[in-house]
Amino acid sequence: MKKQSLSVFAMLASTLILITSCGSNESKPEAQANAAAPAPAAEQPKTEQAPVIPTVAIGGVNWMSENLKVTTFSNGEPILEAKTNKEWSSAAKSKTPAFRVSDGVYFYNGYAMKDARGIAPAGFKVASTSDFKTLSNSLGGGTSVDGKAAKALANYTWEIEEWNESTGDLGMTKVKGTNSAGFNANKGGFCYESGDVNLGDCSYWWTSDGASFDIGYCSQDLGGGSTPNAPKAYGFEVRCVKN
Repeated sequence: MKKQSLSVFAMLASTLILITSCGSNESKPEAQANAAAPAPAAEQPKTEQAPVIPTVAIGGVNWMSENLKVTTFSNGEPILEAKTNKEWSSAAKSKTPAFRVSDGVYFYNGYAMKDARGIAPAGFKVASTSDFKTLSNSLGGGTSVDGKAAKALANYTWEIEEWNESTGDLGMTKVKGTNSAGFNANKGGFCYESGDVNLGDCSYWWTSDGASFDIGYCSQDLGGGSTPNAPKAYGFEVRCVKN
């Protein structure tokens, strides 16, 4: 009887050792695998890339190939958006920098264009009267309404009133822009001090020295290529050149 009890005890002890041994062996590969697994990589901070601004080289100057469309100054502070005629005229009276969007055209008043905080993107500046003159001369010059330069800059057609020798009367003549320079001048017109917008067949831009430069034809009281000391209460588009 004693021998039988000892035998049973020995069998139980052997089974317990075997189970313990198996459990220990199974846990070793798992422990090794866990030890060998690489730690998850730390998430890298995302850096914001500055947008690429398309340019076109004309007459040795790199121009933006589209008009400026910003809503903040260079330091990130917002430019007042005048959404109504009243808001635009109020900004003019208080000499507040403002912009207005009409049919996708961004007009800036002279106070926004001349503000010390700047509206040109990094690496650019608002084009000067000299820049526009160089631009025009490099493309053949001529008048702002039907010259070679005006045609090469514009991607639209406009009409001008001319004397017709055959009829002995005034008549309308179409002038077709070719945009051969790749300047992409769209018809945009300008904004009066009252806030009314003249969206005619013309393009008007501010110059950094407070003048305006225009092509096409949509007004008899403003235009003709260059207007010195343009009214700051008016709204024109802005085109920049690389520094």
